[in-house]
Amino acid sequence: MGYNRIAGHEDVIGLLRLAMNRQRLAHGYIFEGVPGCGKRLVARELAKALLCESGLDEGCGHCQSCLKFETQNHPDYLEIEPDGKSVKVEQIEALQSFVLIKPYSGARKVVVVDEAQTMTASAQNRLLKLIEEPPAYATLIFVTNQADALLPTILSRCQVVSFSRLNPPVIEAWLIEAHGVESGVARVASNFADGSIAKALMLATSEVFSQTRQDAFDILKALMKRDPLEGLFKLQKYSADKVLATSLIELMIIWYRDISALSVDPESAKIFSQDKRSDLIELLGKTQKSPWLDCLDILDQTARALNSNANTSLAMHAMALKIQEVMHDNSRRGPV
Repeated sequence: MGYNRIAGHEDVIGLLRLAMNRQRLAHGYIFEGVPGCGKRLVARELAKALLCESGLDEGCGHCQSCLKFETQNHPDYLEIEPDGKSVKVEQIEALQSFVLIKPYSGARKVVVVDEAQTMTASAQNRLLKLIEEPPAYATLIFVTNQADALLPTILSRCQVVSFSRLNPPVIEAWLIEAHGVESGVARVASNFADGSIAKALMLATSEVFSQTRQDAFDILKALMKRDPLEGLFKLQKYSADKVLATSLIELMIIWYRDISALSVDPESAKIFSQDKRSDLIELLGKTQKSPWLDCLDILDQTARALNSNANTSLAMHAMALKIQEVMHDNSRRGPV
């Protein structure tokens, strides 16, 4: 197992390995990055490596320490997460008590505090003495998506490690290889995930996301017809929810971009929706390539309007009519 089960972050993992090999690890770390990017997994792997009996730069997976760690039964490891909406002072008091007792079975103790930005003010203040004067055997790792929510003293006493957003191809490959997600769905989900592997997995396995993606495609097809009622009917269920409406528009943008790319190169490997290539080419054969950029412009205008608090229902209705007008004005003009 070890670090090789983590998607991406080779730069961060390389630095942590180097620090272990040179025995220059900090007593406190702040792992900062977008939610779900894998920083907590790296924190756990670092903790396992620190506690491992092998002395390697990652957990060996075979020693008694690693086996206890994997079964969540290691006496020298503590992981804290929010109790409700926050990490409370009582949890930090328990952390202090844990750290101040010397290790039971090895040379180190490790604590991971997940969602550290949720620590209350009193919880953070209670940490200060421990952060300023940690026992030599203790390593504290704070995992957060908002480092500036931590007190300046905590920030100054810990080494901040920034986790980048994962690139879509990295997430796409992980979804396919680790979870068997269909390639077309994996590509779309990875591009929607904003660099978060957890969000990508949620989207790829979400029935709501899958249905919204299908609705976006169905609306695209319906608006190519001269009667827009079918498209307007499907749009109705999105008119009351701005978040869903925005997701629908973003998915429609992906469909239109794919069609635009295929209109230039029918063999293009750059389209997101590989699983719908034949359907898109069939749609492409029913019209000219000239309206696609106009449709993308309309969708972009609608997305901006929704972000500016426009009426969702009116904005979606106007979008549908404008797209249909562009489509059929183009068909009347004939080939260009």
